[in-house]
Amino acid sequence: MTAKEQLLKRVQTLTEAEAAETLRLLDQGTDPLTQLLDNALPDDEPSSPEEDALAQEALARLHVAR
Repeated sequence: MTAKEQLLKRVQTLTEAEAAETLRLLDQGTDPLTQLLDNALPDDEPSSPEEDALAQEALARLHVAR
């Protein structure tokens, strides 16, 4: 069964309210958290050298984990 077939099967079981909410989410294009983060104000507070070092360490660990 294709993804579209599976999706259609699931959509047919939705209540009208669930279908309306699903349409609203699809029309947004992104989930609410992503929208919130996309619209957040930039962080303009300077970071300390210690914070910069911790951020660099975290990025290095992230690259190693991939």
